[in-house]
Amino acid sequence: MHLLIFDAKPIEKKVRNSDKTRTRTGVYTSGVIATQADNRDIVLFETNIGYAGEFIDSILHKRAKSKAKPIIMSDALASNRPTEREAVLSLCNSHARRQFVDVINHFPDE
Repeated sequence: MHLLIFDAKPIEKKVRNSDKTRTRTGVYTSGVIATQADNRDIVLFETNIGYAGEFIDSILHKRAKSKAKPIIMSDALASNRPTEREAVLSLCNSHARRQFVDVINHFPDE
Protein backbone atom coordinates (compact mmCIF):
# COMPACT_ATOMS: atom_id res chain seq x y z
CA MET A 1 0.00 0.00 0.00
CA HIS A 2 1.31 3.45 -0.87
CA LEU A 3 0.24 6.47 1.09
CA LEU A 4 0.73 9.90 -0.42
CA ILE A 5 0.72 12.96 1.77
CA PHE A 6 -0.18 15.71 -0.67
CA ASP A 7 -0.36 18.58 1.79
CA ALA A 8 2.93 17.87 3.60
CA LYS A 9 5.04 20.99 3.59
CA PRO A 10 8.43 21.66 5.19
CA ILE A 11 8.13 22.84 8.78
CA GLU A 12 10.54 24.28 11.30
CA LYS A 13 10.62 21.88 14.23
CA LYS A 14 12.49 21.89 17.54
CA VAL A 15 15.40 19.45 17.78
CA ARG A 16 14.90 17.09 20.73
CA ASN A 17 17.08 17.89 23.76
CA SER A 18 18.18 21.16 22.21
CA ASP A 19 17.14 24.78 21.88
CA LYS A 20 17.77 24.65 18.13
CA THR A 21 15.23 24.16 15.36
CA ARG A 22 15.59 22.40 12.04
CA THR A 23 13.62 22.39 8.80
CA ARG A 24 11.91 19.03 8.41
CA THR A 25 10.64 17.79 5.04
CA GLY A 26 10.30 14.00 5.20
CA VAL A 27 7.16 12.08 5.98
CA TYR A 28 7.67 8.94 8.05
CA THR A 29 5.52 6.08 9.25
CA SER A 30 6.42 4.55 12.58
CA GLY A 31 4.89 1.49 14.16
CA VAL A 32 4.87 0.08 17.68
CA ILE A 33 3.74 -3.33 18.85
CA ALA A 34 3.26 -3.52 22.61
CA THR A 35 2.30 -6.56 24.65
CA GLN A 36 0.16 -5.88 27.69
CA ALA A 37 0.33 -7.74 31.01
CA ASP A 38 -2.62 -9.94 29.90
CA ASN A 39 -0.65 -10.90 26.71
CA ARG A 40 -2.86 -8.84 24.39
CA ASP A 41 -0.96 -6.96 21.70
CA ILE A 42 -1.57 -3.34 20.80
CA VAL A 43 -0.39 -2.02 17.43
CA LEU A 44 0.02 1.72 16.94
CA PHE A 45 0.99 3.53 13.73
CA GLU A 46 1.71 7.17 13.10
CA THR A 47 2.44 8.87 9.79
CA ASN A 48 3.72 12.43 9.99
CA ILE A 49 6.80 14.60 9.70
CA GLY A 50 8.21 13.27 13.00
CA TYR A 51 10.85 10.62 13.56
CA ALA A 52 10.24 7.26 15.24
CA GLY A 53 12.00 8.41 18.40
CA GLU A 54 9.55 11.28 18.78
CA PHE A 55 6.64 8.83 18.42
CA ILE A 56 8.22 6.55 21.04
CA ASP A 57 8.74 9.55 23.35
CA SER A 58 5.08 10.50 23.09
CA ILE A 59 4.10 6.96 24.12
CA LEU A 60 6.69 6.55 26.88
CA HIS A 61 5.76 9.94 28.32
CA LYS A 62 2.41 8.39 29.31
CA ARG A 63 3.95 5.14 30.62
CA ALA A 64 4.13 4.72 34.40
CA LYS A 65 7.67 5.26 35.70
CA SER A 66 7.25 2.22 37.94
CA LYS A 67 7.03 -0.14 34.96
CA ALA A 68 10.06 -2.06 33.71
CA LYS A 69 12.12 -0.54 30.93
CA PRO A 70 10.57 -1.32 27.55
CA ILE A 71 12.60 -3.16 24.90
CA ILE A 72 12.77 -1.09 21.73
CA MET A 73 13.90 -2.65 18.46
CA SER A 74 14.85 -0.34 15.61
CA ASP A 75 17.72 0.51 13.35
CA ALA A 76 20.57 2.39 14.98
CA LEU A 77 19.65 5.91 13.85
CA ALA A 78 19.82 8.34 16.76
CA SER A 79 16.48 9.83 15.65
CA ASN A 80 14.80 6.49 16.49
CA ARG A 81 15.96 6.41 20.11
CA PRO A 82 13.79 7.56 22.98
CA THR A 83 14.83 10.55 25.08
CA GLU A 84 11.92 10.69 27.55
CA ARG A 85 12.59 7.48 29.46
CA GLU A 86 15.24 4.80 29.70
CA ALA A 87 14.74 1.77 27.51
CA VAL A 88 16.59 -1.37 26.53
CA LEU A 89 17.71 -0.90 22.94
CA SER A 90 17.71 -3.91 20.65
CA LEU A 91 19.24 -2.68 17.42
CA CYS A 92 18.32 -4.48 14.23
CA ASN A 93 20.88 -7.03 12.98
CA SER A 94 19.72 -6.86 9.36
CA HIS A 95 20.38 -3.12 9.26
CA ALA A 96 23.81 -3.65 10.84
CA ARG A 97 24.68 -6.41 8.35
CA ARG A 98 23.60 -4.22 5.46
CA GLN A 99 26.16 -1.58 6.49
CA PHE A 100 28.98 -4.14 6.15
CA VAL A 101 27.68 -5.53 2.86
CA ASP A 102 27.44 -2.02 1.42
CA VAL A 103 31.18 -1.37 1.96
CA ILE A 104 32.58 -4.83 1.15
CA ASN A 105 33.63 -3.80 -2.38
CA HIS A 106 35.57 -0.83 -1.01
CA PHE A 107 37.99 -3.19 0.81
CA PRO A 108 38.60 -6.17 -1.51
CA ASP A 109 41.83 -7.30 0.20
CA GLU A 110 40.31 -7.45 3.65
